[in-house]
Amino acid sequence: MDGIDSSGEDGIYTFIKSDIMKQTLDTSKIAKVSAILDETMARANKKSNKFTMGFDETAKANEIGAVESLVFSDKIFEKQDEDKIIEFLNQVESKGVEVYAVDSTTDAGLRVSSLGGVISLLRFAPQS
Repeated sequence: MDGIDSSGEDGIYTFIKSDIMKQTLDTSKIAKVSAILDETMARANKKSNKFTMGFDETAKANEIGAVESLVFSDKIFEKQDEDKIIEFLNQVESKGVEVYAVDSTTDAGLRVSSLGGVISLLRFAPQS
């Protein structure tokens, strides 16, 4: 790696603590998914209305253009009609929403699956 002049165990340790590593991870998709999951949990703890969990809640938020970013697990296809999910995801993407798919066998995928298979962060809280 550029700027890392050690090898072996010392080199790995130096790389893990380097700014280059942090910058690389910050731009990775898994880092973005983790950040969305963490922010969803933070908003839930604050009792904020600026997130959704589950298909129906997320679909309603998308209808009013509130969805900012969305993460779905492949498990959602087991709970809903596949054509309905694909149509929904196409609608979401057409509105410029950041959409991330996660495999349900990963840690992030398991977390999303346990939250209804789809979560989103909202630009604004929907009116009740």
